[in-house]
Amino acid sequence: MLLAPGEVVEFDTHLPHAVTNPGPEPAEILNLFGPQGERAHVRGAPRARERT
Repeated sequence: MLLAPGEVVEFDTHLPHAVTNPGPEPAEILNLFGPQGERAHVRGAPRARERT
């Protein structure tokens, strides 16, 4: 998933994953961790992939 500034994502942490920066400019990441059931739940439609 490629996120733009201000966007968030939630995923099953039991699935293998990685967090990387796809571009040359610096990136900030805010990770929120908490006990099961006390984490933020954000839902939204995925945006269309950008074509290059």
